[in-house]
Amino acid sequence: MDDNEAVLDDEHDDAVASVIPKVSDTEALAPDHSKSPEADRRRRRKRCAQWVASLDDQPPFVQLAMLRIVTSFFSAGNWDSSDVEPLRLMSTLIRHLANEPIPDELRASVSSMTLVSCAVMRVATDLRTTSEATLIYRSILRSAATQLGRFDEDLASEYCRTLVGHDSQTLRLDHVQHLIESDLTGDEFKDARAAAAQAGWEFLSQGGTKIFVHGKFSNPELAAITVAGWIDRDNPPPVWAINSNGGWCMCIWERPNLIIADGKGPRPIWKHFRLASHMSPAAFANQRRSDDSYSSGKQRVSQPWLPFPEAKQALVRWGLAEPVPLMDSPQASPRMP
Repeated sequence: MDDNEAVLDDEHDDAVASVIPKVSDTEALAPDHSKSPEADRRRRRKRCAQWVASLDDQPPFVQLAMLRIVTSFFSAGNWDSSDVEPLRLMSTLIRHLANEPIPDELRASVSSMTLVSCAVMRVATDLRTTSEATLIYRSILRSAATQLGRFDEDLASEYCRTLVGHDSQTLRLDHVQHLIESDLTGDEFKDARAAAAQAGWEFLSQGGTKIFVHGKFSNPELAAITVAGWIDRDNPPPVWAINSNGGWCMCIWERPNLIIADGKGPRPIWKHFRLASHMSPAAFANQRRSDDSYSSGKQRVSQPWLPFPEAKQALVRWGLAEPVPLMDSPQASPRMP
């Protein structure tokens, strides 16, 4: 972590020891490399990429060291804030460690460092938007959740000492605990539920396999697409948006297919959008608010009153006989006017 980069190119222990500063047990060292010469920052970035490229040939304790160093270099500002490459490197390491047989003496260290690294990634990711950074972060949560059993607070606190958290302050244990509570063990639809509440809509999840949203919105189709975007997954459960007038729409998002069943008439009308690789339902909903021409990704449906092949497959995958918004229990059926 020292600005003296000789250590990166010299494998001798004496050279390493000569550039490592003496740090007391109570001193926190959260270095700032953002103002280092670009050549030095570039050399650090290159070395991190080389380490991760050789990942398969390394034992678990070396992989753990790689994760700690890459996380530290990322936290110290060796990449521009808009660069997602460090997130890719860290997610690769986290996934690899999650699938690796870890010796018992390393389990607590691997678990703690994994969750600390996730906390650093979370600080750098705006979860209110849909971006590559957001997708990378959410994609590693399942791997991170496998590490909860051996998490050690003392180890995590030690790992946090040289990392930057919220508001450019040293990362703290409570940041990691917040990650665990909000993203790994809490309500998986927490962000979508909060966004719906802010919009004045009622959000109801049935077993994580169906989502129902009620509100005074005039366009159930746009509302359903918006909620699918809020959930921010490539395979969210089907979403039904039902307005106060009884109009409804079902939306199923299975990248790249956005499947719509519009219930405003006597028979549902099926619509098919095949979104570009960079577009999400959230981005598509934003586009629709300014341009209602359906120009983006619209696919012709020859018989719009019948489900097209992708729609049929989606209904089967989610165990649905039809798109009508009915819950499994009559006592908990959606509130209709």
